[in-house]
Amino acid sequence: MKKSIRAKKFIKKHLITIWLVIAAIAFCGILAYAKFSDGQNYTKRVVSTGTNDKVLFTSNLLNTSNSGHPKSVTKGFAADSYYDINIYNYDKNKVSAYYPGTINYTLSAMLVKPDASSTVYDTTVTADLNALKDVLIETHVDNTDPDNPVTTYTYHKIYIYRLIDGTPEDTPIVTLGAIDQDTMTASYDLTGEQLVPGTSGSAVESYRVILPKEVIDSDVRVKITAQPNGHSDLPSSIGGVFYIQSQNIVITTGWKGEFVDSRTKAPSEYDAFNYRISGAGTANKVLKWNSTYLQPNKQEIADLFGDGSFSASTNQETHSFPLKPDVYTYDIQFYVKDAAAREYIDGLTWEQLIAANLVTLEDPQ
Repeated sequence: MKKSIRAKKFIKKHLITIWLVIAAIAFCGILAYAKFSDGQNYTKRVVSTGTNDKVLFTSNLLNTSNSGHPKSVTKGFAADSYYDINIYNYDKNKVSAYYPGTINYTLSAMLVKPDASSTVYDTTVTADLNALKDVLIETHVDNTDPDNPVTTYTYHKIYIYRLIDGTPEDTPIVTLGAIDQDTMTASYDLTGEQLVPGTSGSAVESYRVILPKEVIDSDVRVKITAQPNGHSDLPSSIGGVFYIQSQNIVITTGWKGEFVDSRTKAPSEYDAFNYRISGAGTANKVLKWNSTYLQPNKQEIADLFGDGSFSASTNQETHSFPLKPDVYTYDIQFYVKDAAAREYIDGLTWEQLIAANLVTLEDPQ
């Protein structure tokens, strides 16, 4: 009984202190819960806002700024050109995690103008339709019989093929360009594209965009975008603009190789580099590359060198130049191999990258 009375007196005397202790303990509990909850939420995020952000919807050529990707050819170049586009379910610069589920996205292709906004050609507008027809429709008049001339037309098109293990399927999945004399397809959407994780968690979809030689130095460019459908934790879209331009190249005796990408951007801003071999006369040369950091476009190697046995372990090609009669310039794209290569190249200036001899054209030993 006496103990009970003493306890009541103690509580009454130190009531304020006791309440302060209880409040402090409760406040710490709230802070701990809040911190724990935030930590749990953080692990579920696909895109964070710190310096270690990872974006799990990326591409070798498409990006959120919709950058332009000009390909340079020599004056008089008379062949179609192409780009190989890969879309990934991981951050190509920080490969350590993959998007946990299937990514549904729309792949869109459109013919655009060479203005700052890459304005899409509107085929319902006469001026736009005529501009496309001037580039993509070729008129032929046969005057063999002057009294009855025959007019025929050639319709030039832009194609997109799906790539399977680096090889395009037989049938294009997108066709842009002239259908007949008065009809032009200027845009197309593939709404059912998917990135489905494999057993390792990664997923890649690949496409080849083929531009006919008729668009060289024209006002017709191709914009490609990929837009995730219903994924709030991914970029709203990524894209790029593709076009072909010619330039005068002074051909000197002998053969040389060099990177021809713009030096206004650092190497860290490129996912692939364009290496040009040019010269005159006949010579045996060895094209070498450091396969730890760079891998050439497999299809370009096959087209240029006829090397169908190319593999990831390949690091050189030995041939006699010119590879084709009267063709004295050859362009090959070299892709950054992986995350480790990306980290190494990101630390280089252009001078250092060239000095590192990642790609060289040498005389046979």
